[in-house]
Amino acid sequence: SSGINAEWPLRPGIGGCDNIPVEDASVDVVTAIQAAHYFNIPSFFQEVDRVLKPGGVLALACYLVPTTPTSPRLTAALKHINDVTLRPYFPDSRYEMQEKKYRHLPFKYPTRVSDVDVCYDGVYDDILHILSSWSGT
Repeated sequence: SSGINAEWPLRPGIGGCDNIPVEDASVDVVTAIQAAHYFNIPSFFQEVDRVLKPGGVLALACYLVPTTPTSPRLTAALKHINDVTLRPYFPDSRYEMQEKKYRHLPFKYPTRVSDVDVCYDGVYDDILHILSSWSGT
């Protein structure tokens, strides 16, 4: 058994990374997708420690530049936008944290790091959607 009770209602909530609006030791999972590079990491980890139940899980994920196997030129253009056009607008620490895919963070929890590649194959509307979500575009 996974230990997850499918009968439990999910209670998604929105809060600041250092002020999650829940009781102490009341959360099974804290997630931050494509966001931790904006956080004050020590404050965030302190808040995660506060809200997670014993045995709880912290799940962080980020992605880098999407690739397009059917169009190497488009992949190169996306990499150029990220590495050249937008790079001057991001602090080194934020850019490096994302480049390292959060692997260097001082996790206190059991850790499993997996690479997630964002790959598009000919769906250009999806690529435009991703670009419109990038900070700085």
